[in-house]
Amino acid sequence: MFDLPPIPQRIVAKLQVGVDRGLADRVDATAKKYGVPRALLLRHVLDQAFPAEGTADA
Repeated sequence: MFDLPPIPQRIVAKLQVGVDRGLADRVDATAKKYGVPRALLLRHVLDQAFPAEGTADA
């Protein structure tokens, strides 16, 4: 057997991608309008567009 390296409890990673600046501005404005984080807004939109299998909306 061999020794495994230690596994950190939490890893902080930042995703960097090219963005459509106009779309990013719309997302930011909508999130601000409703007082929610961008991630929550995007998660909600994706859930509506692509419901998970086994849900009533699927």
